[in-house]
Amino acid sequence: MTINKEFTDRLLNILDASPNRVVGTKYTKSVLNLFNKYPLADIKDSLNKLPADKYTYHLYEDFEHDRISGFGVRDDSRNPS
Repeated sequence: MTINKEFTDRLLNILDASPNRVVGTKYTKSVLNLFNKYPLADIKDSLNKLPADKYTYHLYEDFEHDRISGFGVRDDSRNPS
């Protein structure tokens, strides 16, 4: 899907520019803008397709309203071993 690739490319560019290797809708305004711009189904699909050996993601769930309120992504490949 073109939308998924566009979302993923933008997200990874933001993540690459992050000095702490972590971005999320709670902490990064540009990631919040992505969350508000793209459909939730495309966001979930794109996050699921990220290579698990390189990236870890977490969906922020709002249990009170039974919805996803955001997400965070960490680049594990840049962690020092």
